[in-house]
Amino acid sequence: MNVRAVLNDAKTSISLNLFVILISNRENGSRLEIAMTLKKHEYSDAELVELFGQTGRKEYAFNLILDKYKERLYWHIRKIAIRHDDADDVLQDTFVKVWNALASFRGESSLFTWLYRIATNEALSLL
Repeated sequence: MNVRAVLNDAKTSISLNLFVILISNRENGSRLEIAMTLKKHEYSDAELVELFGQTGRKEYAFNLILDKYKERLYWHIRKIAIRHDDADDVLQDTFVKVWNALASFRGESSLFTWLYRIATNEALSLL
């Protein structure tokens, strides 16, 4: 395994924090560990919205937004919907609405506030 190839394949959103690459040699059972420091880049909300508007970066930006906010939104929805299955459905519906409306996000509030309001409205519509 070529370590340089692994590092070259890393996304641009990655820069220094702890990252360990394990290289195994199955023939003699030896294992070589190479520790490197890599850290995930944290985009601001404005950067995420701007990235979403760039041609060819929509899915990447949306996945970053999803990763950043899905857990917080899930637990907010879960307080309203109570059941796990209902909360999952509402979260999915929330992100479908976000996907369809993010291009028209005006930035009059923070991105999370906007997402929170969409999630709240979706959860209340379930009741």
